[in-house]
Amino acid sequence: MHFLHPGQWLHHHMMRYLSISNRALIQIIKPKPGRNGKKLVSDFDGEVPSDIDSLLTIPGVGRKTANVILAVAFDTPAMPVDTHVFRVANRIGLTNNSKTPLQSEMELVKYIPESMLTKAHHWLILHGRYICMARRPKCEICGLSQWCKYYEKKGRPSLNMTAPYF
Repeated sequence: MHFLHPGQWLHHHMMRYLSISNRALIQIIKPKPGRNGKKLVSDFDGEVPSDIDSLLTIPGVGRKTANVILAVAFDTPAMPVDTHVFRVANRIGLTNNSKTPLQSEMELVKYIPESMLTKAHHWLILHGRYICMARRPKCEICGLSQWCKYYEKKGRPSLNMTAPYF
């Protein structure tokens, strides 16, 4: 993928994916003197690399951002692990009490079919935002409760049909 300005290409793809404000995104990806923009031009001839090792050499690009770029821009199977994915995967038992996002990523990639990785990532994010929330998970309406380690450990609550779900 060739582009004139590193920030323009990333801006388009990351804005769609991350659901953050335009100003915040520009601060993250705008080329900084001697940093990511120059590196893309000097080391990669103005092309965003399509492999994780090369992406990780760019200043300001961590493992999650590299995986997002691979999944969204290059349609490559990847599992970006953010706060929601890390927490939810540990909570429901998809990972075996991973201590780091990298451990979670490695376990999830091992067990989720390649064709489902990007979708599974989005499902875990949404599940963590709206059902399996950090402080008050909504176990009583969760479709995964019969397989969930957290639900099994904390005991099966009675359904509270009077409480609002959302």
